Amino acid sequence: MTVTENPQAQVNSPSQRLRQALTLTALSLAGTHNIRLFDNPRIREIYPRYLLSLYPGTRAAVPLIIAARDAVLNSSDRDSPRSRALAAYYTKRIPEELGHDEWVLEDLARLGISESDVKSHSYPPSTAALVGSQYFYINHGQPVALLGYMGVLEGFPPIESELRATAERTGYPLESFRTLRKHGNLDIHHRDDLNIFLDSAPLSEQDMVLVITNAIATYERAAAMIAEVVTGHPMTILRTERTRSS
Repeated sequence: MTVTENPQAQVNSPSQRLRQALTLTALSLAGTHNIRLFDNPRIREIYPRYLLSLYPGTRAAVPLIIAARDAVLNSSDRDSPRSRALAAYYTKRIPEELGHDEWVLEDLARLGISESDVKSHSYPPSTAALVGSQYFYINHGQPVALLGYMGVLEGFPPIESELRATAERTGYPLESFRTLRKHGNLDIHHRDDLNIFLDSAPLSEQDMVLVITNAIATYERAAAMIAEVVTGHPMTILRTERTRSS
């Protein structure tokens, strides 16, 4: 994750508040988590595991947004301006996330990892916590919290030059970085759309506190997940790697 925002910048709008909170969170975690990824000397070993760790969250993206939208539409205040705005935003985002999990599967296939191996993989608790906490909010009447989760996952777009350099260092085909390269472009637009929504939607102060709180927790969980990949947590190791070493 790369952070460029100035944490001392004046904060006024809801989107600025979210970005500053994430900037400060990233700075506070920099010395506590080993989240060096693309500049890691073991990146050739780490990259397939990193892609594998992205798959469940990518696969869950559309179901999460649908669940959040449906929770808004089924709420007691579904006809309020706030709920109408939330439902419209989530509805708009659903088709924009379709098929992204297939990109990850295709990238992994280019690295010699089959779809069956990906789908049979058991993920560490940090991955379950990252996605599962969103269902907790949605199923307990707070679907607005998902905006914070989306703000993290789309708030730090991959950098094209960094991905190209990583492809050269690893010797992996550039085509196996397709998911990240596409998101390097898409996430910029999605981040900007979210910022516009946060600054224009009739969200309450309580809503924004929840969005920011969930964003901070999401960033922390994502950092923990990456740290597990980097440090080689046993549940991040691919089955094919275990087979080769046995």
